[in-house]
Amino acid sequence: MLYEYSPEVNERFNEAYQYHHTDLRKALEGYLAIIRDFQHDEGTLAKAYYFAATAYALLAEDTKAEQCCEKSIA
Repeated sequence: MLYEYSPEVNERFNEAYQYHHTDLRKALEGYLAIIRDFQHDEGTLAKAYYFAATAYALLAEDTKAEQCCEKSIA
């Protein structure tokens, strides 16, 4: 059976996801806010944790790449 998210949850995910490719910090903050606000909903938590982990991994990768560039320039 396919899990159905409430319209409010879908809206919150859409708001966070719009930043997923432009501002990973804002996206991560959005996913963490969803996790904080929907503790009672296991399906929402699973999706939010997945997207938060993905955003965090990409952010860590970007940060590491920035540090390597700064070292090579210096």
